[in-house]
Amino acid sequence: MSLIDADKCRPDPDEIAPRSPQTGARPSLPPHNRRQRLSVVILCIAPIAAVALYLGGLRSVDLDDHLMLEYQPEVDLRTGRILGLEALVRWNHPVLGQLQPLEFIEVAESTNLAGELGAWVLDTACTQLGQWKRDFRELDLVMSVNVSPVQLVSLDFDVYVKQVLEQYGLLGSELCLEITENVVVGDLQRTRSTLAKLERLGVRIAIDDFGTGYSSLGHLKSLPVDTLKIDKVFVQNLDRSEGDRVIIDSIVGLAASFGLDVVAEGVESVGAVSYLLDVGCVRAQGFLMSKPKGSEEIERLLEVGALALPWNVDSNDARRTFPGDVAR
Repeated sequence: MSLIDADKCRPDPDEIAPRSPQTGARPSLPPHNRRQRLSVVILCIAPIAAVALYLGGLRSVDLDDHLMLEYQPEVDLRTGRILGLEALVRWNHPVLGQLQPLEFIEVAESTNLAGELGAWVLDTACTQLGQWKRDFRELDLVMSVNVSPVQLVSLDFDVYVKQVLEQYGLLGSELCLEITENVVVGDLQRTRSTLAKLERLGVRIAIDDFGTGYSSLGHLKSLPVDTLKIDKVFVQNLDRSEGDRVIIDSIVGLAASFGLDVVAEGVESVGAVSYLLDVGCVRAQGFLMSKPKGSEEIERLLEVGALALPWNVDSNDARRTFPGDVAR
């Protein structure tokens, strides 16, 4: 855990309880503001410790009372068609507000809660996909769910996945389980065995945040992996970083050599889109296309089936037009 400049984190007392213009004194803080100030101080001093203090809240009641899922579309950069959705968990904490995964997943994985949390996400995401399949008869997309190390090496994980698929009327090919490179090398033998069983169910496997971990070409060759998801650190500055472009070229070429799909994460500029399309990466996620959204907003997108892209692709000759382009 890195040290944080306390002066930068310390809230301004005058913002929380302004001085009286007549007396120059600050009034006593009402209970709500005291709690807000305490939350700010706790998070600034030790973010992980702050979450740990409240982790018991997830244990004390049903996870449904605390957690929710948002979904980020994966799209075809040429057409805007929605190819899939990634389920992203959020924790609505009564004191700290809505927490993103990076703010509590690490703590959950260091406790016995990781397996239970992962099961809740998988079950909830598959429940939602099953409902959307009933609502949209022609729906054709893949639901992606992140899998924790605890789940992947647990006994009979494949049996649980099979039960979930059957319960909600899903095909194995409609589910993609995302694992990180570090999970792969953590227990390679167990990982290989579990992934082989999932492959027999038709479940797709993606290596998430590819390029930042320790997997080797040998691992890609020996594991039943379908997709490489390029980490956003290589994509966000793609339009102005030669180094990132070299890395993207290498990953796309590697995926092609192994017959794998490739997805770019963290797409935030049309310049990045232009380069990705030029090198043959047509699948992507990112705020440029869509931020993660709740189920009701996703339903409205599914009714259309595609996102309106801020650029245009001529389907006849694949010529692309981007905002700000000059005639070519």
